[in-house]
Amino acid sequence: MLQVDPARTVVLALHFQQDVVAKEGAFGGPFFAAEVERRGVIPKAARVLETARKHGIKVIYTRVCFRPGYPDLIVNSPLFDFVKQTGALVDGSPGAEIIPELRPQPGDIVVDHRRASGFHESDLHVILVANRINTVVIMGVASNVTVEYTARQAADLGYRVIVLEDCCAAASQGIHEASMEDLKLLCEAVTTSDDFLSSLGSRG
Repeated sequence: MLQVDPARTVVLALHFQQDVVAKEGAFGGPFFAAEVERRGVIPKAARVLETARKHGIKVIYTRVCFRPGYPDLIVNSPLFDFVKQTGALVDGSPGAEIIPELRPQPGDIVVDHRRASGFHESDLHVILVANRINTVVIMGVASNVTVEYTARQAADLGYRVIVLEDCCAAASQGIHEASMEDLKLLCEAVTTSDDFLSSLGSRG
């Protein structure tokens, strides 16, 4: 059974942004929104966030976003080329914002970054060290992109990594499952939101 110390744990909510998960979003429409809805990711994530806050667990969101005109976007892959071609994820635009259903609450932290991993050239690691965090609980979209990249880097940095697989989604169930299988080799646990909430003494 999972055991976590709320004082030394954070929930990382990765890329729950309009352009990523909403049906009208640049990535959401063609890639992720249907699977996010089918898997019930958003209500499950909302329950995790609400319960985590009640138990004194810090909540950190990551947003991938870029300056207008994309002077900070390195287009070296189809993923980032799609960002530029669609005009997605511009800081200050509605598409870059966290969806209303999971809107950050007072005391939550939002970390912005410009690559797939939430740690890459952001202040996420500094924030975790400053708050004496040793356990990161990860959920978000997409499973095979920011979730996997961030989880891998967290593991390399020495954190206990717990991935809530039912609070993640990819473009297809098969891609999601393949990513979760990979992460089972690197993370302490790839589990469900119910299991995590049970470790806190609550199912939300």
